Amino acid sequence: MISQDLLKFIDKDTLDRFIHSFALATGIAVDINDSQGYPIAAYRDYYGFCRLIRSTPQGVQRCLESNAKVGYLAAATMGPVMESCHGGLTLLGAPIFIDQAYIGSIVCGQFHARQPSPSDISAMLQKTADLGLHRQELVENFMLMEVISPEKSQAACDIIQLVAGYIAELVYKSNMQQELAKQKLKAVEEAKARVELENALRTAELRGLQAQIRPHFLFNTFNTITRLITLGDTARALDITYALSGLLRFNLEQQEEVIPLKKEMVHVNNYLLIQQTRLGKRLSVNINLSDRLLDVLLPPLTIQPLVENACIHGIEPKEGLSTLTIIGRQTQKKAVIDIIDNGIGISEKALSEFAAFRESCLSSLRLHLPGRIGLRNVHRRLQLTFGQGYGLELHRLAKGTRVRVTLPVQPKSDLKEN
Repeated sequence: MISQDLLKFIDKDTLDRFIHSFALATGIAVDINDSQGYPIAAYRDYYGFCRLIRSTPQGVQRCLESNAKVGYLAAATMGPVMESCHGGLTLLGAPIFIDQAYIGSIVCGQFHARQPSPSDISAMLQKTADLGLHRQELVENFMLMEVISPEKSQAACDIIQLVAGYIAELVYKSNMQQELAKQKLKAVEEAKARVELENALRTAELRGLQAQIRPHFLFNTFNTITRLITLGDTARALDITYALSGLLRFNLEQQEEVIPLKKEMVHVNNYLLIQQTRLGKRLSVNINLSDRLLDVLLPPLTIQPLVENACIHGIEPKEGLSTLTIIGRQTQKKAVIDIIDNGIGISEKALSEFAAFRESCLSSLRLHLPGRIGLRNVHRRLQLTFGQGYGLELHRLAKGTRVRVTLPVQPKSDLKEN
């Protein structure tokens, strides 16, 4: 059942790293549980009161039961909930859904939502009396647990719910799309229909590319969010979360073969918001695209991968300030968009390899593509969509790199079938 296969859709190592980083930054412990409440990725470095409780088998079992209960409540309400654990601390639960099916929960704990009162202490001692722990030690550690405001804890819970939920849904739908594409390709190959094979490959390539998000980018974004929370900048943390949500939703929901440039630029701006938050004053951005140009059609994930490539390979390795420029112009028949960075520049080897790839595309139908989003993939998808007169050009500048995108200016109904 899907509810028992969460780890097929979310990488456990990434989750474990995120849980550890998040706890160090915020002081909030995070467990990610399956639909039965069993932890598949759990915080291990409990301290103080929680460590005392978990030093007994009965205490561990009650902690698991508390987490599962909060997860069920969150699933029932289809949103975050706040409850007390069996020992009197605060728990926040958020459900994870795939295709509207509840597959697990995220539970945050190891803190007080307010300063505990004498009645809270009495209730705690009553609930833990049978664990055989020293009463004074329990009280001292209970009082020392951090008090985190409801606003901060709720923001933290919203962030991890949003991120984990979208990753799960994204990867699940990606797997489904790949399986459907394989079945269609097999049928076409058996029919020996070359034109149908090319069309099927084009669709499979586009869908597959839409489902890819670089793991290191996700983890870097997680770290940025947790750092902002630590600094008390919850508003900016939520801005980055919504930008990441937009990126993931674009990958998840985009089904059209071509979209207007203005829609692609929403995706680009979400990506740049995250990178500018990460890099701070090191990265400045200039975008100059006319309203007329924004109506030009292009395949989804054309500009954003080129911007990402410029950030990763040109700007991030460079010391000091860098500028990324996106500028375009349009004639009656063609639109040209340049992505320019003044980073460390592209190597002669990379230039010659891309030139050889472009030449091979002109002389043959190249069906095998590299496995990640990059210059070659974008170039080939542009040719599959519009024909061999369009695609990418790569230029080495005195300081940095320019990638030029050439597109047709024509109605969607007139697009060339390749």
